[in-house]
Amino acid sequence: MKSTSMFSAAMAWLALTASAAVAQTMEQPASYVEPASYGESGSGAMTAAYEEPTQRTGPMVQLASWWNNTAGGASANCTDTAPSCGDVLGYGPASEYCGEMCNPRCRSLDLWGNVEFLMWWGKGTDLPPLVGTSTDSATPRGDAAVLGRPNYENLFGGDTYGNELQVGGRFTAGLWLDPHHTLGWGTRFMALGGDDANFAAASTGDQGSQILGRPFFNALLATEDSLLIAYFDELQGDPIAGGSVNASFSNSFLSAETFFRVMMENDGRRRVDLLAGYQMLRLDDAFQVNSFHTSRDPLSLIPVGTTFDITDRIRAKNEFHGGMFGLQSSLQNGQWSIDSIAKMSVGNMNQKIEMFGQTLVDGVAAPGGGLLVQPTNATPPTRERDKWAFIPEISLALAYHPTQNLSFSVGYNIIWMSDVVTSGDQVDRNVNITQVNGPLIGPAVPAPRFVDSDYWLQGINFSMNYDF
Repeated sequence: MKSTSMFSAAMAWLALTASAAVAQTMEQPASYVEPASYGESGSGAMTAAYEEPTQRTGPMVQLASWWNNTAGGASANCTDTAPSCGDVLGYGPASEYCGEMCNPRCRSLDLWGNVEFLMWWGKGTDLPPLVGTSTDSATPRGDAAVLGRPNYENLFGGDTYGNELQVGGRFTAGLWLDPHHTLGWGTRFMALGGDDANFAAASTGDQGSQILGRPFFNALLATEDSLLIAYFDELQGDPIAGGSVNASFSNSFLSAETFFRVMMENDGRRRVDLLAGYQMLRLDDAFQVNSFHTSRDPLSLIPVGTTFDITDRIRAKNEFHGGMFGLQSSLQNGQWSIDSIAKMSVGNMNQKIEMFGQTLVDGVAAPGGGLLVQPTNATPPTRERDKWAFIPEISLALAYHPTQNLSFSVGYNIIWMSDVVTSGDQVDRNVNITQVNGPLIGPAVPAPRFVDSDYWLQGINFSMNYDF
């Protein structure tokens, strides 16, 4: 926990420092100087000249001036006009009257909006081997679908899931709260479509048919074992079982923010804003395995024709609520700009694990659980806890501005989360099968687990931005 916290803090400091450093190293072009005076009697005449770069008035001074105007220093009839504050992104100097009312109380609202198409991928979830087979149909019964034995092959699990490309969207909308666009309020919502994986197989268990099994570690025998779903015993000359298995994995992600942005610096082509607000984030993933088989072994104590419907499901949920702060910068050259955001969210991560295991014998629920989810690790079936978490985020985009208000961009974004739970980490493959259909005899396994780790999401963004 200490190492992840230190790492997240280091990432945030690096991001904020890098953003500021980039802004400082940009070449400062000649910028427009605010008009020295207005024409007499409302004529609208104004003087202007290009000079060496001059720092714009700081936001606190401009806000104070706006406040004074609001209090009554401005024309009460709202007929006078004031010079434009430049384009709404703060990239360019004022060049003409824009017809804004001198009294901010009479101004129309200034808005901005951004729509992004996301192509992202994530760290994913490591699942243990859940469904297996033996490539040789004549594999001895003790080795059939057993992890690590000759001819074994994973059919589902034993790999990372949820790390493939997934698409999504992000929408941002905001309102400028003063005529000079030094203070704004915005909201942002983001969601990814998720990455799903599904598997299904069926076998009669006749001679030459595919072997199907669910591998696990047998705590009573202290060795790898497998619950056979479909198998033909060549040595005995009889089918042992026939059936089917279905397995699936899914994950999802969404985030919502509300924030204020305050202009800290603007020299005409370089603008840096301070961001501060609130963020909510959710990351969920789950897997499920359901097998159905019919006993066909004439030598077994289990009557031929007995059916077993076995289900295991584990779901991991993470919900974050916390404060967010950071920097947003834009550096423009002509119709092109480089836009970046570096921010950090700090707050509470609620982690929840839901486990379900069930065995139906001839349609009637047995007293135990499934295979990997048993009373020993699923009592209670839902467990949760709260942890302090850190979520740094960095984005960088190249934008083209065909007009003063419209821009298109392509960029890269990464989000890192310090402490989340995933479904695969909660599996204990060490199973005592005595509790499946009776009282527990021997070690109390599988044992309950509550394991968390870091997680990241990253990807490419294509966006359209419009400022009203």
